[in-house]
Amino acid sequence: MENDYFTYKSHCELAIVSDEISPESITEELGVLPTRAFKKGDQSVSKHSGSIVSKPYNLWALISNVYTSKEEDISCHMDFFKSVLSEKLSILEKYKNGSLYEITFSIWVETDNAGIGLDLDEKQMAFLSSISNRTRWVFIAKNYNEKTQ
Repeated sequence: MENDYFTYKSHCELAIVSDEISPESITEELGVLPTRAFKKGDQSVSKHSGSIVSKPYNLWALISNVYTSKEEDISCHMDFFKSVLSEKLSILEKYKNGSLYEITFSIWVETDNAGIGLDLDEKQMAFLSSISNRTRWVFIAKNYNEKTQ
């Protein structure tokens, strides 16, 4: 049975990358625990090749919960980041303007709709600009009518 609507599965991530500053230092200064983090030089096993890789940089990342909706909307993710980071804007501004950090805000949307558009209002764009150096958009079109194995 086909749905009369498309579905949108989304989440967002704020990632702070640094060659010199540890994720523990970022956690301490922000007062926010990351969802994921690793240190430069940490080793892990590649999901793709199975080989052991050494992390080339430090990473501190905060990820919103996955949200599934019938609407093309990421407001719940924006609200989450505002609620957690609104008191930390001066620290993030320092990171953003410093040469020791790269801050990326990523937006992932997986959908069964072949065409998608997202709107951000002026306040949302200003917020993203205040917390990050760049915004990354990832759209994945998936046919939900195919059976997965």
